Amino acid sequence: MKRRDLIWRNFWLTVRRSGKDAGARRLLIRLVFLVAWIAGEGFLLYREDREAGPWGYLFMAFITVLALGVAWLIAKHNARAGDSLLKLSVRESPGGDDLSGHRAKIVRELVRRAVMVDRAGNEAMHKAGKVPAEHVGVTRQRSLGVARSEEHWDGFSAREQDLLISAEGSWEWDEIQEGTQQVENVRVMRWVVGIDEVLVPFEFLKYDLTPALEVTAMGRSLKGDRCLASYDLRPAQTMARAMVTRGIAEGVRRGLLENIEAEERRQYLLVAERMAADEGEDLLIGTESVAQADWEDIRWVVQAAVRREKALSALIDYLNGPAEGGLGDPRCGFPENK
Repeated sequence: MKRRDLIWRNFWLTVRRSGKDAGARRLLIRLVFLVAWIAGEGFLLYREDREAGPWGYLFMAFITVLALGVAWLIAKHNARAGDSLLKLSVRESPGGDDLSGHRAKIVRELVRRAVMVDRAGNEAMHKAGKVPAEHVGVTRQRSLGVARSEEHWDGFSAREQDLLISAEGSWEWDEIQEGTQQVENVRVMRWVVGIDEVLVPFEFLKYDLTPALEVTAMGRSLKGDRCLASYDLRPAQTMARAMVTRGIAEGVRRGLLENIEAEERRQYLLVAERMAADEGEDLLIGTESVAQADWEDIRWVVQAAVRREKALSALIDYLNGPAEGGLGDPRCGFPENK
């Protein structure tokens, strides 16, 4: 996701929620007044400058350049160039981290996970009978062409190699589910190595395998030197944990999660009741607060949040160590610690 996409999505989300969320409504009213005030001031300046002649135009140009300069300085002070919008820390590395070795290994793992997602998505289409006869074998050939390159094949587990070699339409549903769920790993790694500027927030998350298809099928360039440091990943990790906690708390509040200790249940209920009482403070799934969202949507987002949190934890551990160290966590789709 690009920064401008996030800005527009947030704007339209605010508009859609303004009818039922007092906080969004107040924000929208302030925005309307701000735009009206700027337009009014601009009109007055324009009239005064026309009466003042060339010096008036020069003064207005000076004020405009000064305003743009101040905005640029504020942006420069509060964010490092190229960083994601998902950050709470602006810590500068004292000597400049050399993460080129880490990036190369993460990119290789990104391609492998994308291959598994691509093939799993195609297997799901086979199960549903949606693969035209003329396209049978195309995805298998494409994914194997990428997977069998010298730098990638040995990074797959033996089980994954068997799955990739197998005939199209032969995967079981549990294998398909396991493969498609790895799209969250792909999203995270695309963000870490700078392909995406923003890690998609949970309120905008969709069941979409495009991030993997772009890597394997569309020739998306993976070259570059950008790689987020471990401390840049921690805010996103915190957000993922918050979504997991909120989802469990909502399940407890609705009486849908029973196998939880009494004390934990009490804590989750406190969280759920506090969030449900103030919709403006609650987390969002699409345009709905978690308290108002459909339970199936909550379950799906929480599963994605669990996987995101585990992937981020594995990457944080790796980035805090040597480039030759292990990048692996079987819980989140990294098959082994190589």
